[in-house]
Amino acid sequence: MKQGTKTIRLPRSGRRRIWLSGLIGLALVAIVAAPAEAQQGKRQRGMDPEARMERLKQSLELTDDQVAALMPIFAAHDQKRSELFESRSAERQAMREQMNAFRLEMDEDIGQVLTEEQMSTYLVQREEMRQRFRQEGRGSRRGPPPSEG
Repeated sequence: MKQGTKTIRLPRSGRRRIWLSGLIGLALVAIVAAPAEAQQGKRQRGMDPEARMERLKQSLELTDDQVAALMPIFAAHDQKRSELFESRSAERQAMREQMNAFRLEMDEDIGQVLTEEQMSTYLVQREEMRQRFRQEGRGSRRGPPPSEG
């Protein structure tokens, strides 16, 4: 441990929330990464849709009715995302704009199913995952910097 750092012990509920946030983050990374990896031939798909929904169900404490309503939303948006990645004619910026539009549309659809508290938790967890991905995910893909020798 570095000097000057202090270990903070979170209450059990705080640790659980952090653990669940990480779990949701992994699920969301799989949602985002699956089409890109499928296109590159590394894997056919990311996380199994049923496994993804089960994790969301547990972390957001979804009802069975909410799960049933969310499954077609995720399936439809996964299909749109797949079609977008398959069409190689879109430029990078246009693709980003379309993905943002898809994300906003999906948020609206999900918001009609989740309670306000669940939606707030979902958005916070997704943003935490995006920040972690930006800090850790992209850097590790690039590999080590070229040697100057």
